[in-house]
Amino acid sequence: MKDLRARFQNDERLLGELSHLTIRLYSEKNTCIICNKKTNLLKTSIRNCYSFHFGKFKLIEGFFFCNDHKYVSEDSDQILKYHSQLATEIVDRGFRITIDMVVKVGLLRYRDNRQLEEIQSFLKCSSAKIDFSLSTIGMIAKRFLEFCKLLHKKYEYKIKEDIRSNGGYVAHYDGTTEKKCGVINFVVMDSLSEHILISEMIESESYTEVTQILRKVKFKYGNPLTTVSDLKPGFLSASKDSFNKNTPHSNSR
Repeated sequence: MKDLRARFQNDERLLGELSHLTIRLYSEKNTCIICNKKTNLLKTSIRNCYSFHFGKFKLIEGFFFCNDHKYVSEDSDQILKYHSQLATEIVDRGFRITIDMVVKVGLLRYRDNRQLEEIQSFLKCSSAKIDFSLSTIGMIAKRFLEFCKLLHKKYEYKIKEDIRSNGGYVAHYDGTTEKKCGVINFVVMDSLSEHILISEMIESESYTEVTQILRKVKFKYGNPLTTVSDLKPGFLSASKDSFNKNTPHSNSR
């Protein structure tokens, strides 16, 4: 399907037909996990979804249950439903934007530094032929960041392993913002491993807000070998009050 859309992206008629693609997915397991009897169809869910590779398509998902073991427990009215694992890998439950679209928009926004208007034009001109509003693109980009946070948390133990193997870390921190954004993305990076230790949105680079973030870094990773920042007011005192007072600090240029 991906190859077809790429090959015929200038054929409006064919793309229209491909955009009416219907995908039916059912539970990969068709027997009860308790009694191993065959399950029965409980209900179907129908959603119009939006994928960068497939364009707009209809997802029909079937949910199954066991007659003898319908509920999660005897004192619960929650039904034990069997559903497609593949469906949840394509698009999260309750959402219409697929995972591949979230990743594509997120990379365009934060890796390629594209503005929302540029992403909107890109999607309309791509083989997906999808026209999202700017607000929708903004929400998709924020959801990408939520995925990144979950991924970062999942592999936090590997970051700590790298820090230990390097004999410690160098806390290099700074804030960045866009025009008329109103908030600042404050980032603390380990200059030795180049891992991002923390990234949070703050209203200002005040002593109070910067100190709160640096103390979170200390709580997770301990005291750094040294800290690095520019000469913004309050950065040096925030560093001294957050980490060991003997931790050296140097200025970046």
